[in-house]
Amino acid sequence: MLIIDSFLDANTRAEMLGTRGFFPESMGDETNISSVDNAYHARDALYYSPFYFWQGWQESEADTLKKRIIRKIWEHNLPCPIEEILGFEYWTRAYKTGQYHGVHVDNDTFLYTDTGIFNGPLIGAVYYGADNEDGGFLEIHKPVLIDGLRSVLEKGIKEDFLSEESERERVAYSGNRLIICDFGHRMHATTPFPSGGRQALVVSAWRKDNPPIGFSRGDFRHEPADATDGKNFAPIQNRIPLYTELRFNVITPYGDEVFILTIPCNGTPASMNGLTAVVDTIVIKSYTFDGVVFRASFNVDNPMNAKMEILLNIDSAMKTIRGYVNIGEYLHLAAMGVLGATVTPQNGDT
Repeated sequence: MLIIDSFLDANTRAEMLGTRGFFPESMGDETNISSVDNAYHARDALYYSPFYFWQGWQESEADTLKKRIIRKIWEHNLPCPIEEILGFEYWTRAYKTGQYHGVHVDNDTFLYTDTGIFNGPLIGAVYYGADNEDGGFLEIHKPVLIDGLRSVLEKGIKEDFLSEESERERVAYSGNRLIICDFGHRMHATTPFPSGGRQALVVSAWRKDNPPIGFSRGDFRHEPADATDGKNFAPIQNRIPLYTELRFNVITPYGDEVFILTIPCNGTPASMNGLTAVVDTIVIKSYTFDGVVFRASFNVDNPMNAKMEILLNIDSAMKTIRGYVNIGEYLHLAAMGVLGATVTPQNGDT
């Protein structure tokens, strides 16, 4: 275990503490927060604080404050070369007086929920936010869980991986403290505390040879860049063709539909055609593309009024596309395909 105090410089820490929404305002009123896997990840959750994923600075720029902090955490603390890292799963939590997080392990919760199979990341980290001298303790148990075990986190089984109280490692909560440990394979918990609050940014590093199932299925959320307002169009123009079309074959109750997303790289709105049985016209209001992830927001015209979200992981090296498209609350489409190399010049450009 590695503990680093005064981890962030004064300016970065002040920016973090002053950024509304960096930490959630509340996790609810339950004494034991996060007692149900993925409870805060659902888009309609009363207290929304999802699991994000970033493939790291070797794949895309650190365009949010959280990503900049993640890079600072791991750039010199990874136990393997960055080339072996798939990316970083991260989330934030906030505790009120008296709340705690019971015994758990930071594993692939999507896989465990679906199959009961345990799988953990390579290494993990927790960073503490605001100061609080009464913020309680983090308790870490000694036994190490093995990937591939089934139902190991169920009551009556997980107790075999707990330590006696005298054998647990205990670390006091302290603002601006970073703790790096194998949180993906060692049980740990936080204790209730008598006053004030507690804030945590948690980051798990996943290897390419052991990816979490949520990465390939598109379960993770992806942060929008901190600054938009057209500033992201320059990187788009440098990294993808002047005019790009992404085509999806979608099976709907009305039959097969062709779903075509058109991306011009000159700062003008992109457009999308298809799903004719469901929507008439879709106009993309804004979009970003960092060479890995394409992200856009949409306006949908008649006959339905719905919010749309598309998120694609575009791997230029492997020529693959994976992600999802959400239309309103109830239509969720998984997307996958291959990249073509078609470029259509416009206005005399080549």
